[in-house]
Amino acid sequence: MRIGIVSDIAYPWVKGGLQHTEHIEAMHLANEHEVLFFTLRFKGMKSTFTKYGIHYICVADADIDRLYVNGIRSTRLALLFARALPKFLSKYKLDAIFVNTMPYLHLPAVKRYCRANGTKLIMDAIEIWDMKYWQKYLGAFRGIAAYYYVNRVLKGADYYIANSSTTSQGLQRIGIEPDKIRVFSPVVDLKEMSRYASKSDKGDGTVIFAGRFIKEKRLDLWIDVVAKAHSINKNVRGLIIGTGPESDSIMRKIADSGYNFISVQPFMKSRKKLYKRMAGASLLLNMSEREGLSAIAIESLALRTPVLLPSYTPIPAEVKQKCVVDDINLLPKRVDEMVRASKNRYLQKVGTLSEFDTGMINSVFDDLLGVH
Repeated sequence: MRIGIVSDIAYPWVKGGLQHTEHIEAMHLANEHEVLFFTLRFKGMKSTFTKYGIHYICVADADIDRLYVNGIRSTRLALLFARALPKFLSKYKLDAIFVNTMPYLHLPAVKRYCRANGTKLIMDAIEIWDMKYWQKYLGAFRGIAAYYYVNRVLKGADYYIANSSTTSQGLQRIGIEPDKIRVFSPVVDLKEMSRYASKSDKGDGTVIFAGRFIKEKRLDLWIDVVAKAHSINKNVRGLIIGTGPESDSIMRKIADSGYNFISVQPFMKSRKKLYKRMAGASLLLNMSEREGLSAIAIESLALRTPVLLPSYTPIPAEVKQKCVVDDINLLPKRVDEMVRASKNRYLQKVGTLSEFDTGMINSVFDDLLGVH
């Protein structure tokens, strides 16, 4: 089949957990189908090119430094993508489209194309926000408008892939029929991860986090927790890996506080290096207040490095139950305990991670697309 993947940003030119998952899905699908990936063009990308077996079609130029404005996704870039997309879609006859729902403004164009061409539409749903969160994100008036707009444009797909039970429940709350929803989160290649998994039961004292530096990740709180844990146990060190619009404020907070035990480094060019570093750490701490699934938490668990979460975490139950969860005020003491103890002590709940295995990608999509 000829499958179109529609997402305004693409990995590895823009790095993030969601983008990496889309990238893995596209590569797996390209092993059996013709895959065309419609996206914006960032530095290092040509207008059209083929890489990883995927044919990339860039509909407009974009600057990664303008992806976020005042901590939120750029409406201008979202509009640019939505307006440019129809012209490029119209050049191809697609059997199916798999579309990343965020940032939503492009969804009407995708739905019009699918209706006009008899193309099967699968929406990739990551997070479903309530009105309160939309207002927190965009302000009172714009938040209300966004809430009603999003709930309307999310309807009308043939199928939905929800990355978690929480997202599935959110889709059902806005009126999506349960039989159209498939909960599937292909975020780890368990066979590959086993090569890098920790061989030692003892970490090196490092508390680690990797991801996009946006406000919702609450790296300000992450720094506070690690600093308090270090005051209890001088062997505790912090490592934050990534980049994003909050980079300057994070670096400033660390420097102004004199926290020389916390280091920050950009995304590693090789995920193998990232995995090896994560495997050697004592624990991964994720303080995010907005998280669709937390691929980084699942990767950490697959690498035999335990994960610590605050009790307010929005991470869904199927992941949270495999982690250590505690009240935010108790996290520094918990970090100290986890650094001192055996890593296996905090991995007792992990069990199987097969529900997150990338090896299932083609069979899930073949089922939705009716390919036999």
